Amino acid sequence: GGRGFDLVVSSDSSYVGNADRNGLPNGFGRLNVEPGSETDVTFAFVDSATQSAFVIGAFAFTFYDLDAAGTPGALTSVESITVGPFCKHELSDDSEIAVSQTIDCRTGFTATRKGRGSDNPSNPTHLTGLQLARSVTLYYKNVSSFKVTLNVTPGNGNRAFLFAGQTPFPINCNEEAQQLPTDRKSVV
Repeated sequence: GGRGFDLVVSSDSSYVGNADRNGLPNGFGRLNVEPGSETDVTFAFVDSATQSAFVIGAFAFTFYDLDAAGTPGALTSVESITVGPFCKHELSDDSEIAVSQTIDCRTGFTATRKGRGSDNPSNPTHLTGLQLARSVTLYYKNVSSFKVTLNVTPGNGNRAFLFAGQTPFPINCNEEAQQLPTDRKSVV
C-alpha cells in the first residue's frame, strides 16, 4: 500500500461562523459560514506519520450545494467560492452556478438559486439532477495544498459549504484524476 495522508483544513483569515457545525457528515467535509462574511481556507495534504507536506499526483475535489436563501429575484445569503489555480473545472450541463474570472486570475463560482435543507445531498457520489446542478468539481495535479475563498452575502442564517475529495461526475478513463479516500480527512 501507499503512504497515508490527512487533509488539514484551516482558515487563513478571520473566520466567522458556527465552528460547532463544522465536521465530516455523511462523507462530506462541512464548513459553516455566517452571512455577510468571507474567509480564506487552505486545504493541505500532510503525511499521516510525519505531518510534512504530501503531494497528490492528480485528484478531483468537489464543492456541493452552492445555493442561497431569499426569493427569486431577491436572493440573500448567496454562497460562492473563489479558487485558483487549478487544472480545470466541471459543471453539469444545467448548472445553477455562475462562473466568473477575478482580477487576480482566480475563478469564482456563485450560486444563482435558492435552496432548502430538504434538497441537500446526503452522499458525495450519488446526487439528484438538482444537486448536481449546484456542484462544481475542480481538478488539480501535483499539489500539496490549495486555497479557496468562501463567501456568503448578507442575509439570515449561516450557510454550510459541503466538499469532498471526489467527483459526482463520471470519470473519463483517459483522465488521471483519482478519488481521494474518504477515511483520511481531518477538519480543523
